[in-house]
Amino acid sequence: VPLEGVPVPNLAIPDPRVKRHAPASPRFHGHTSHEYAGRPPAPDLLVNEKGSCHPPSSGSSASAKRARRDEASRRRYALRDEVLKVETACSRVCRCGDPRADVVSLERVISPSGEAYQRVEGLYACASYHLCPVCKSRIAAHDAREWGEAFQRHLDGGGGLVMGLLTVPHDREDLGAVWDRLDDVGAYALTQSGGAPVKRMWERYGILGLRSGDDVTIGSLYGWSPHRHFVWATERPLSHAELYGVDENGAVCSPSDPSPDSLQGRYLARLNRYAKQHGLPAFAL
Repeated sequence: VPLEGVPVPNLAIPDPRVKRHAPASPRFHGHTSHEYAGRPPAPDLLVNEKGSCHPPSSGSSASAKRARRDEASRRRYALRDEVLKVETACSRVCRCGDPRADVVSLERVISPSGEAYQRVEGLYACASYHLCPVCKSRIAAHDAREWGEAFQRHLDGGGGLVMGLLTVPHDREDLGAVWDRLDDVGAYALTQSGGAPVKRMWERYGILGLRSGDDVTIGSLYGWSPHRHFVWATERPLSHAELYGVDENGAVCSPSDPSPDSLQGRYLARLNRYAKQHGLPAFAL
């Protein structure tokens, strides 16, 4: 994923599901990211989620907001240092934040709001969304801006959006197995590759396209839990009656108990058909 203003190294991209041993580094012995040779320390500068840095803030409300942002950024960098202590971390994450050249420079930038800050140039960025908390924040911010603008243009043109979240039944299983199941369910129920029933649903409700993104959490009880955030772009905004259906009294149905002929009802029926075919528990809203 190309990141605005952040150089990405031309490195081989290993599969994060495959365990790999990282090369020996002082980081694996408890050093923070600026304590080993080659990383320039910046004790008076704080690096934010855009890869920029600025002096610590003072006491106004704007400064308080900046302080919260800086604290979140420090936590991400500290978490990345913890990731780098794990010997199975892939090689490209191990190089994240390393200098690309002998000199690392600071570039003064003026934001659209008029705020001045300094951006670090000359560092590697691993661009690993699921392994690196620093790059994940950058990628998420970049995607949010890009797709937010695209969705706003679609809405301004008279279109509509339907947002959803898909997860799948699972136990304490291997992440790859659960993720493969999520891919199968998504193809079966969300996209037109799911067959004629999904194509008819797209045509009936004027669905033009799909944008989705995956995220992963982990819990002590059920283990890995990958899930998919998705957005359907529609020709026009859909009413609540189209989304959830109408009961016998003419009232709009509850989102948790939709009518079978609504968009949500058809989507749920498709999910449960997959569950029945594969011996899984029924899906719920």
